[in-house]
Amino acid sequence: MNDQTILNPITSGCQDINRDGDIIFVHGLNGDAFKTWMPETTTIPEDSWLYWLGEDFPNVGVWSLGYNSTLTNFETNNIPLSLDDLSTLILDILELNEIGRRPLIFIGHHTGGILIKSILSKSRIKSNLDWKSISSRTQGIIFLSTPQLGCRVITFIQYLKSILPLNKAHLDGFTKNTLKTREIYDNFRNDEKLRQISIDVYYGNLKNSGILLLKADDVDPGIPDIEVIPINCDNISICKPKSRAEYIYKRVSKFISNSLFAVKTDITSEIKTELFIESTSIEQLKSFQNLKYDLTKVVRFCEEINSSFAAGNYLATIFLIRAFINHIPPIFSKEYTRFSQVISQVSKSRGDLFKPLENIPRKLGDLHSHDLIRHKEILLTKEKIEPFRVSFGVLLEEIIVEMERLKKLEN
Repeated sequence: MNDQTILNPITSGCQDINRDGDIIFVHGLNGDAFKTWMPETTTIPEDSWLYWLGEDFPNVGVWSLGYNSTLTNFETNNIPLSLDDLSTLILDILELNEIGRRPLIFIGHHTGGILIKSILSKSRIKSNLDWKSISSRTQGIIFLSTPQLGCRVITFIQYLKSILPLNKAHLDGFTKNTLKTREIYDNFRNDEKLRQISIDVYYGNLKNSGILLLKADDVDPGIPDIEVIPINCDNISICKPKSRAEYIYKRVSKFISNSLFAVKTDITSEIKTELFIESTSIEQLKSFQNLKYDLTKVVRFCEEINSSFAAGNYLATIFLIRAFINHIPPIFSKEYTRFSQVISQVSKSRGDLFKPLENIPRKLGDLHSHDLIRHKEILLTKEKIEPFRVSFGVLLEEIIVEMERLKKLEN
């Protein structure tokens, strides 16, 4: 079992910055980042579906999350975090590993599914934009025998806390119908954005040690139109397929294919909607013909900024913004060669909007074009570029006003 919280890269795809997406396995109580997903017949992690998925989807990063999930605490220095604190720590670890920059799928076993919901709900309310992108980029969740309102077995085990050193953090976070499990259940199913995530739910309909631990009602996430599917296995072996021929492996593989394919086929509509510059502004710029200044390159800059931004090419976007700002000062005065001169002649309110365009894109462009390679790189994200959209739009309005003025003068 894991004593520390760690995101384990399983396949070489995890290191590919151009990968199509990420898959994260999350085990439950008393689970392990590797053993939970391994058939009982092997002791070799590579003989498990963690690695089979990596082979079948070479352009996808497969990861397995490990954390302190022990229900008992015989070592006093090994106390697990509360569910809230654990979720926050995991968000930070995911962001550190650049999870959330690509389409994302979670696979959770048992109470690992509750942890997934806690992570995603928390990412929605945090101010950290990189954390927010983790929930916004999540395309799918697979719940394997997840007791959505908490584990009934822990309800009985907690009566032994007077004689066993049970971990209070796990009792509070995963016991059936506690305030915390009810809060996570309600927050997730009532969040309109999270409800749009594709979800598959499976559970085992065979007994464990003579006891049927979960029923269909226990694993139902409470979201309309989501089917709860029973599988002819128990709730431990459900996450340990012995081969690619097993039902659960085939279903998960198809789910991954469909989720990633849906993202790829959506790219055309995404390019149409995710524009940095309004199309009407570009059309207005195109209308200025045979005037003092040729706007051909200005228009081309705008079109390439849009296509780069929509395609997620944020380095190209910031370089183009910087080049655009360097290019346009003479429109405002033939004496101007620097954008700072433009800022000095516009109104204070517009000047305040333009100053970030003068400073930050230039610094980001210099940083990413002149920096030498390092052991760990941090790439630009959509969230770091989006704040310039309003300022850039106002700048285009000023250019259009100035071109209208020149047009009247020349006529």
